[in-house]
Amino acid sequence: MPFFPYQAQDPSGKSVRGSIQAESMPAAQAALQARGFSAVTFPGAAARPGVRVGTAPAMADPLSASGSPVSLAASGAIGSGPIGSGAAPVVGNAPTAPLQRAGPKFTHRDQRKDTYFLFQQLAAAFEAGISPAQAFMDIGRRSKPRYQESFAEIGAAATEGRDLAAVMARYPHLFTADAIGLVRAGQHGGFLGEAFREIGRQAFEAHKFQRFFGWAWFVGFNLLFLAPMVMLARSALLTSWKQIDATGGAISFSEAVGLNLAIIRGYFLWPIGPICLLILAIACGIRLWFRHESSLRLRHQLSLKLPVIGPRSREEGYARLAWTLQRLMRAGVIPARALAMALETVPNVAMREEWAQVAQSMRENEGFSAVFARMPKLPHDFSAVLATAEYTGDLPRAFEQLARSSDAEYQAKTSYARFRTGLFGVFMVVIAGLLAVGGWYYTWYIELPKEILSGFEP
Repeated sequence: MPFFPYQAQDPSGKSVRGSIQAESMPAAQAALQARGFSAVTFPGAAARPGVRVGTAPAMADPLSASGSPVSLAASGAIGSGPIGSGAAPVVGNAPTAPLQRAGPKFTHRDQRKDTYFLFQQLAAAFEAGISPAQAFMDIGRRSKPRYQESFAEIGAAATEGRDLAAVMARYPHLFTADAIGLVRAGQHGGFLGEAFREIGRQAFEAHKFQRFFGWAWFVGFNLLFLAPMVMLARSALLTSWKQIDATGGAISFSEAVGLNLAIIRGYFLWPIGPICLLILAIACGIRLWFRHESSLRLRHQLSLKLPVIGPRSREEGYARLAWTLQRLMRAGVIPARALAMALETVPNVAMREEWAQVAQSMRENEGFSAVFARMPKLPHDFSAVLATAEYTGDLPRAFEQLARSSDAEYQAKTSYARFRTGLFGVFMVVIAGLLAVGGWYYTWYIELPKEILSGFEP
């Protein structure tokens, strides 16, 4: 059945956008009106008359807590656009194709900029009413080679009704764990388009932050080589003077230049050259190990403890947790299930594991405020705001407020981290420069005159 993008007003009067799968446009309109939607229009279908927008069957989420798969497309709304909060998912009974059990496939690592462009395209296609199968296949064919196989497999999974997140998990170098968790939550809660948009937004923020620190590696490598280079210049200067003095100064300028080059070449071959190569090898090894999956948890633990980066990482986790919970609660997901799925979307692994241990102890009738009060590194404001929301019965709005405030703090902490780190980098460059100038000054004005005057009799 084709998908029809729609815009309507929900029973509360809010404007919402999404997509619905039906046999025809009148059938889609009747299904929406049966749910209480009014002022239904189909802008996407009107702009493209006669075009069938995707024919993929419903995708079922095998993680449904009720045992019945939550369909994203079986005669129901799929996701929502930027207007309103979106429609709740519909529980269908479409059969779910069995998952293919296969090991992970390692490819070239993704680039944050590529992730941003790909998922923004997916979000735009999904919000326009294009089926996930068609969107993944079409966008995958236009993407870089390392993404094509994964997007083709995800598109096939969407066609067969399998879990998209499970297929994405087979490509750990292309899709991060929090992105996979967000796709799973989007499937379960019916906001897959918004999930794609959020993944792209987070990737863009990470790309900007990482690009700012690109110069830090350049400066760091230069500072590592600064001390050996100063030692090389000092040794070459003193050795060349000794050899010139041994000839009685009867040497031309070109011969002096050749002599200095020969001395520099000799010292560079041993010991300065091997020292520089060793430093380079150690630095590259540390960088490669630090980026490997085995060090992911350690890297995230360190990021939480750093005085500048830590607050930024924590606010990012708060914002993502609240953002996902707000949408899952609007979709009617039970609290324990919503919390477990939302924790999978937290980018920091250390925070995610600590919170997951607390979430596992959540009792059936326990409120969010009591659970959040026990979570480490979580602000007291969360439990206080949620306690009021539980009293008034409006948890989705409370999570929306928390997501907005945490995201604002995250943006502020990002700017502050860039500013403080930039100051620290400038300070290190100034200190290294002063040490280099001081070493050269000592060699030229103290050691060299002593060497020159040592040949004279008192």
